[in-house]
Amino acid sequence: MHRASDGTRKRLVVAATGVFAKVGFQAATTRQICQKAAANSAAVNYHFGGKLGLYKSVIVNAADKQQTRFRDIASLQAPADVVLRQFVTLIVPKLGGEDQLAALIAHEMARPTPGLSTLVAQIMMPRVKFLCGVVAKNIERSEDAEETRLIARSIIAQYVHFTRSRRVLKMLYPTWRMNIRARSAMIDHIVEFSLAGMRA
Repeated sequence: MHRASDGTRKRLVVAATGVFAKVGFQAATTRQICQKAAANSAAVNYHFGGKLGLYKSVIVNAADKQQTRFRDIASLQAPADVVLRQFVTLIVPKLGGEDQLAALIAHEMARPTPGLSTLVAQIMMPRVKFLCGVVAKNIERSEDAEETRLIARSIIAQYVHFTRSRRVLKMLYPTWRMNIRARSAMIDHIVEFSLAGMRA
């Protein structure tokens, strides 16, 4: 019985991740999610106490995966500039709609939900902490130094601009298209521009 319950919870989290990423928290319904998870219509309330509880579980699950990726990057024990490239490559959304975490964040930024504080604590704060550690090694300062934090914010601002302003960028530069080549060039630019600034 316990295994069956765990299986249902996992199916609901997987199904909900896809639904929330596609339509956002507000537009998603527990009926949609339960149908996609092949679960009883009361399963969300039973296992998570409602849609918000399920949404927060989706965020925590995504955070666990993010932390695993951060540990993988840290375990490389590579030079700080290489680690920065790994971080930026991880954070800049992938193409084709498969980056569900990026979609969740985009929905949350556009229409904040009661889950915002969970997303900040579980996803955004660990990102900033990891990035500050990378920057600190590059500039030989402490992770808590104001200069470290300012540089980290500047790096974050670059990828937020590129990834959250696509409609505006297309209007400003009509021939610009976000594709694999453009994404790679964006990552190269963010890394090289940031490293040049830190070295200066």
